[in-house]
Amino acid sequence: MKSAVAGKPAMTGSQFARIELWTAGGTRRGDKYRWSAREVLSEMARAPGAYGHVERPEPPLRLLGVPPMEVADELDQIAAGLKDRRGRRVSRKARVLCAAVFSYPVPRAQADPQAERDWAADTLRFSLKFFGERNVRSAVAHTDEAHYHLHIAVVPPVRDGRMCWEEVHPGLAAEHGVRAVGGAKREGQKQFFNAMRSFQDRYFQDVAVRHGQSRTGPRRRRLTREEWHAERRVSQLIQKAAGRPMSDLLAAAHWQERYELAEKEKAAALARAAAAEKQVEKLRNQAMRLLAWLRVYIKKRVRILRGVEPALTPQRERARERHRVIQRADRRIV
Repeated sequence: MKSAVAGKPAMTGSQFARIELWTAGGTRRGDKYRWSAREVLSEMARAPGAYGHVERPEPPLRLLGVPPMEVADELDQIAAGLKDRRGRRVSRKARVLCAAVFSYPVPRAQADPQAERDWAADTLRFSLKFFGERNVRSAVAHTDEAHYHLHIAVVPPVRDGRMCWEEVHPGLAAEHGVRAVGGAKREGQKQFFNAMRSFQDRYFQDVAVRHGQSRTGPRRRRLTREEWHAERRVSQLIQKAAGRPMSDLLAAAHWQERYELAEKEKAAALARAAAAEKQVEKLRNQAMRLLAWLRVYIKKRVRILRGVEPALTPQRERARERHRVIQRADRRIV
């Protein structure tokens, strides 16, 4: 990977990948207002009035799927049919959009356009693989801000009036697995953050490390500015000599171990969820058998009370009478 200046190795930086969920009608907490899904998609599309933070807006580059505003219209239709677990219509605060943002760490003035395009292609392939091709509705690139970046609009499948977030959002998938096995709320929150860290690790392994990006920045690692720049210079020299980023040479084994551990945790969560579903099915069958027995018993009692059939068969009636005679005889002896 070459920079715009011939003969110099490409600059490196830390990765930027973010996943956020957005509601149908936006939310307000005190004086802070959080955009609605339509407002987020309007910013993606550079719709009029939605790019106040951009001095010289340019039309976005559509990389995949439909235009963002078509996704907004689709979400309005989906939101109208959403229901909660009791079958009631959900409010406008219901989450309807998963939006991912990936940013190239090198400023546009210093970046190589071909390196940006290569990174965007790898990021798009990663998104399709991670979120699922059917769930990625739109992908656009913005070139009118300080850093080249991608916006990915993800809409999960809808089943029985419910959006299946556990199929596209790693954190919610982990929480769903904990709830399925009856885990505590605190454990669900812990697994949520672990899953989000695993997402960052996977993006680093599949995309960032191939483009000379580090997993974390200097603040997260408590490096001084001088140490951070020294590490970048060493990374550039090693990359130029070996043809591979220093982060790939020094940290790939570590992140591979983290990735394998995350995969094992995911497999264990899926196994626990399957066991919980099996137990639920067993309890459901027991309940159905009990209800069937109660139904037969109630019908029989009703027939006995109406005099349609005797309470006991003649044989059991004679046996009960003999038992009463024996009990009376025992009382007289006492």
